[in-house]
Amino acid sequence: KKSNIMNTKIKILFSLIIFICLNQVSFSQNNEVWKQNIDKSDEFLAKKDYKNALDWANKSLVDVKKTFGVKNEREFTILGKIGKIYYLQGNYDKAIEYYTLEKDLIVEIKGANSAPYARSINNLSVLYQTMGKSDKVESLLIESVKIKKEILGENDTSYAKSLNNLGQYYLTAGKFPEAESLFLQSLEIKNKHLAEDDASYGLTMINLGLLYKAIGDNTKAKALMEEAYNQLKKSLSDDDPELVNAIFNLGILYLQTGEKDKAAPLIAKSKAIEGKLSSDLKISSATSLYNLAQLKIGLKENAEAQAILENLIIKFKAKFGNSHPLYVQIIRTLGVSYWIDEKYNKAFECLKEAMALTQLMYDEDNVNYATALHNFAGLLKEMKEFKTAEEYYKKSFDIYKLQIDKYFPYYSEAEKAKFYLNLKEKFEMYNCFIIQRVIDNPTIVGEMYDFQLATKGVLLNYSKKLRKSIYSSNQPALIKKYDDWIIQKEYLVKLYNMSRAELKQTKVNLDSLELYVNGLEKELSLASSQYGNESNTGKYNWKDIQKKLKPNEAAVEIIRFKFFNKGWADSTYYAAMVLTAETKDFPVLIIHENGNDMDKSYLKNYKSLIKSKFPDKKSYNAYWSKIEEFIKDKDVVYVSLDGVYNNININTLQRPDNSYVLDNKSIYIVSNTKDIFDIEKTKNVFSANPNAILLGAPTFNIQGNNFKVKDYTAKEDLNVDESINKIEISELPGTKLELDVIGNLLNENKWKVEKFTEKNASENTFKTFKSPSLLHVATHGYFFNGINDKSQDRVFGVDVEKAAQNPLLRSGLLLAGASNSLNFDFNNTQNDENGVLTAYETMNLNLDKTNLVVMSACETGLGEVMNGEGVYGLQRAFLISGAKSLIMSLWTVDDKATQELMTTFYSNWIGGQPIGKAFRNAQLKLKENYKQPYYWGAFILLGEVN
Repeated sequence: KKSNIMNTKIKILFSLIIFICLNQVSFSQNNEVWKQNIDKSDEFLAKKDYKNALDWANKSLVDVKKTFGVKNEREFTILGKIGKIYYLQGNYDKAIEYYTLEKDLIVEIKGANSAPYARSINNLSVLYQTMGKSDKVESLLIESVKIKKEILGENDTSYAKSLNNLGQYYLTAGKFPEAESLFLQSLEIKNKHLAEDDASYGLTMINLGLLYKAIGDNTKAKALMEEAYNQLKKSLSDDDPELVNAIFNLGILYLQTGEKDKAAPLIAKSKAIEGKLSSDLKISSATSLYNLAQLKIGLKENAEAQAILENLIIKFKAKFGNSHPLYVQIIRTLGVSYWIDEKYNKAFECLKEAMALTQLMYDEDNVNYATALHNFAGLLKEMKEFKTAEEYYKKSFDIYKLQIDKYFPYYSEAEKAKFYLNLKEKFEMYNCFIIQRVIDNPTIVGEMYDFQLATKGVLLNYSKKLRKSIYSSNQPALIKKYDDWIIQKEYLVKLYNMSRAELKQTKVNLDSLELYVNGLEKELSLASSQYGNESNTGKYNWKDIQKKLKPNEAAVEIIRFKFFNKGWADSTYYAAMVLTAETKDFPVLIIHENGNDMDKSYLKNYKSLIKSKFPDKKSYNAYWSKIEEFIKDKDVVYVSLDGVYNNININTLQRPDNSYVLDNKSIYIVSNTKDIFDIEKTKNVFSANPNAILLGAPTFNIQGNNFKVKDYTAKEDLNVDESINKIEISELPGTKLELDVIGNLLNENKWKVEKFTEKNASENTFKTFKSPSLLHVATHGYFFNGINDKSQDRVFGVDVEKAAQNPLLRSGLLLAGASNSLNFDFNNTQNDENGVLTAYETMNLNLDKTNLVVMSACETGLGEVMNGEGVYGLQRAFLISGAKSLIMSLWTVDDKATQELMTTFYSNWIGGQPIGKAFRNAQLKLKENYKQPYYWGAFILLGEVN
């Protein structure tokens, strides 16, 4: 009996084991089935067969629920997969449904502080951004970035992708500094941890390139987009939307920068792509069609572009509505295209809608809204609706001024310049509007003047205040960072001075070092904005300036701008705005419509007659007669120059009665007429113990060694001896006498004087100077306006490519040993310096307490003129280094006349006359013995004059 019971139990146990095993087999089979189904889905997804991919994914979801029950990890993975398929298919509503299900399930199973959750909300944010639901994007991405950083770490590629996505959102929103920082972080991670052919790296480069294009830095934009295109075409198929848009964007950029030869192969590719663009509208295909239309506009194929955009806008609005950022871009571009073709009514409807939608999407101080206002105002101008256009222009420029204050602190000087130039184009359009509007509304000249006060010289203003703000911060770490920046800039110049072979031997990555130096400058710029380095773009208006003028004074703002009429015409205008104490309702506006002649033939005539010492009967009428009509009874004139006026000396202009402007006018040159507020605050230099540094008469050829290679040159005082293949720099014996006379005069008046001549007049010595009251330099100066011959490695000791890019590397002073280095004899240069002090290096000097720098040298006032920003050369460099006033020359000077001018000037100044008066009186005295302006008019004074 017991035996039977035992047998029964064994049979039951055996049956149970068999049942469990069979169920385990079934479970394993089911487990395999759902995996097989999802693999099948992936296979179809890779082929872009979204229907079958979706079917197999849904089957997998059913299998997972059946096998593992509801609410498991496999389930939310498949939900995310289905959401992705719907997204790629263009069914965004269904994609949101499944991405949301995925997110909610992850929260329930894993919690909200988990990697799957971060991934899920990142995907959801991308979807919202695609759909134009911008209000839901930023918070999701910030949360995703935060979680990924905490859980996955800062080197994780998923973290990098979320950084890119957040950067893309900020780029669309016009928040450029925030976007740039995120793109750079993302690229750094991807570069280290992704395979070379991973498309993700290329896509972030494209985004960063588009950002630089938006702020006007086309050089950086091209470099990034070219690299991205070369990488993407290795990893993506020809019909991939990302590669297609890379082709279009790079082609558009080439056309905009005038590089049609580079654009040609991309245009050929675009023709092949055009017929293959999907008619099934998705955001990716809509973006491709939009970019294709832009490319056609660049090719002046407006009719074809309009056909694409007109068809696209109907379909896009029907599917995605009109609150999508891409819709606004499409309708704005269509409106501009209509405007170009003079289809004003159609353009009006498009640009008006674009403006209204932009206002709804963004804050009212957003750059996108400013651009929309500006476009609409420009169209209204063409339609002769001047009064309404004026309102919209004013609104747009109020925002642009805010943009300068908002974004300048984030940029280096080079980046500020490009950002400003991008805005400057819009400013010039506004100036063109004003000269049409002024007939009906002359008070608008006041707006024009106020805008110049706010923006003219704004780059110089920021750069001048940078060091002062840093050193006054009392932050040791910040000051140390500034000092490190100066050291690295000096090191950069040394690298620029090397031949390419020598540079290669150093194994220094020049591009990386330049990026590091640029990054340091941006950090310092941002930090300095917290310690008083502000632009104060709206601080003064023309009435403030007018109230400061005395009855015998006038202020003149000169501006240069190109003429715009549905496109940039080959015409240049000059405008002068005049204020006097009697000005009541608005400044006087004087227009010169022949700006091209003023820039070219008239300037050539002026220089030729000055040099040849012949009477000049044309230049006064060309440059000054119209202005002087309104200031005949004024003795003192504060003039803010622009364009060609930086290359002439107004004092030398001869009236029809043979008198010169100098004879009865004190012309004081200022960067901006609001500088008169600073002039009033200045005090005479003798309030403290004055000290002077005098440097000159350098020994250009130390020890006279053999020379090897001829360097590029174009100066009269730098003679190339073809027989021995060397450069000879002419000695300046007269400058030693000049320094002796000035030194004796200063010593007699109890100045502390240090003098450096011959071998001691070196670059190394120059760089040790710390804020003397007076710095007097007597040597050769130089400036190269442009570089056409790039076949040689260097120009004046600097890498030719770098010199071509930066005018501050094409301007400088020649010091001891310069001849040796220019002829590649480096054995006799001193302390690794080459005897050529560039303007770029001069900016690094500390002259914060220097009242006056005198450059008693040839052409030290010349440089590359940037409209609204003065001259990029030695004068700018010394102002940035802290000097309050400069005396400099516009042409080759006569040694004897220069000695007399300087001696008389110092006698006047030390005798108690303000700098401006002392200098003018010295010129008048010299004019008694030297009638021609060649002798007495070479030098100009810039800066504080009291």
